[in-house]
Amino acid sequence: MCSVQAHFDVHGERIAVEADDPALLAPVQAAIGAYAAQPGDGAFCLRIRYAQHLPALTDLPEFWRGSLPNGSRIIFRCNPRRRQTEVIDQATADVDLSAGRAEFVVRPGAERCLLEACVLPWLCDILNDQGHYVIHAASLFLDRPPQRRAVLISGLSGRGKTTTALGLAGEGFSLLADDITFFSPATPHHDAQLWGLRFPCKVHRQTIQMLPWLAGLPHRGHIGNDEVLVDVRPAAAPTTRVAASAGLILFLNPHNPWQHQVHPLDKTRALVRLVNENVRAYEKHREGSDGRAFAAMAELVRTSDTYEVSLGPRLQELGALVTSLLR
Repeated sequence: MCSVQAHFDVHGERIAVEADDPALLAPVQAAIGAYAAQPGDGAFCLRIRYAQHLPALTDLPEFWRGSLPNGSRIIFRCNPRRRQTEVIDQATADVDLSAGRAEFVVRPGAERCLLEACVLPWLCDILNDQGHYVIHAASLFLDRPPQRRAVLISGLSGRGKTTTALGLAGEGFSLLADDITFFSPATPHHDAQLWGLRFPCKVHRQTIQMLPWLAGLPHRGHIGNDEVLVDVRPAAAPTTRVAASAGLILFLNPHNPWQHQVHPLDKTRALVRLVNENVRAYEKHREGSDGRAFAAMAELVRTSDTYEVSLGPRLQELGALVTSLLR
């Protein structure tokens, strides 16, 4: 079997990938293909290979076990510098942050589990380790010279992050991400920045009815009874390598049947909401990378205007409302 290789530079994190087959490289390309780069020194090395018999991963303490949305059973083990993921009877991932290397092993025919179970958690871990902190939120920006200002949309699952983001994208905002946003705190070399990874969006059929411009975009399969994957990239300008300064954080409350309701949220409550959704509990005392993540969230909240939002039915009015808040 002939291996394939690829190299990437994701906001300063160099990555080298070697895979047994193009089908194994495809999930990585789907996530960061737009960051393709020439080979370079100091890259994090990922090896992806096939095997009929998966390696046993039991040398780290178990942190969590459960199921993916598609029903696959998963076990996650970790310590502060190493992560292990076992997708039962399908794949394993072993990530060594200190050594700068990882290995994914997948059974033939189980390639579809790689993106969600292995690639995305690995990316979040290695980027977090380099000071790019993942926020499970949608994000967009508006160009307002001399600054490009971001809008971060945070909320529990089912509150409508994707619908809100697509509503704003249809009103002139540029979409950074509908689910995976990164915050890079200020350094001596650059200001604090928000940026994202863009994928096809999981969109409810009701959202397509509310936003007719989505109907003409590529649809890529069904998820359950009420959602489809919609690729919004053909309808929007590329935002790869684009970053924006902090502007607004909108925390989504339950919808209401009347009109959009917006209330300022004090910074302490805003930080509690953001941290509860995003600072992971690998390190019990919030030390190391999680301590830095907490500090990053505090910086993001401090430099943003924060609001609670309950969305009404008229999404076409949302763009003007959010634009007024940015001003």
